[in-house]
Amino acid sequence: MLRCLITPVNGRAISLLDRHYVSFGQFENRSDTFLPLVRLLLRRVAAANPKARLLDGMTFPLWLLWSVSLLSLLIVIIAAALIFAVGLVKGAGFWLGALMMFPIIAFLGLPTFWIGRFLWRAQARPMRLE
Repeated sequence: MLRCLITPVNGRAISLLDRHYVSFGQFENRSDTFLPLVRLLLRRVAAANPKARLLDGMTFPLWLLWSVSLLSLLIVIIAAALIFAVGLVKGAGFWLGALMMFPIIAFLGLPTFWIGRFLWRAQARPMRLE
């Protein structure tokens, strides 16, 4: 889903989406016409107001929300590793600890990597009009 958020200095923000409501639970994908519309709109805004800030990426509050989610996943993984290490020291056995760690690493480790990579790419940055 593509989204263009226009935030004026004064007033409410306008959000344009590439989806069109058809009926309950059904949306039509209009990305083929949405992208040319947004490109034309951005060029006209830049021509009308050269001081306008055109950004590409997530808004800061959304980026911060995803960053906090990533941080919580990292804390859970570190806590699981510490529990595994304490279990080894106390003699719980390597295989029992490894059996408990595998699902945590498999189900949290990969999403943590993907979310981190996604956040790195989705940071707000100045947009280049080409």
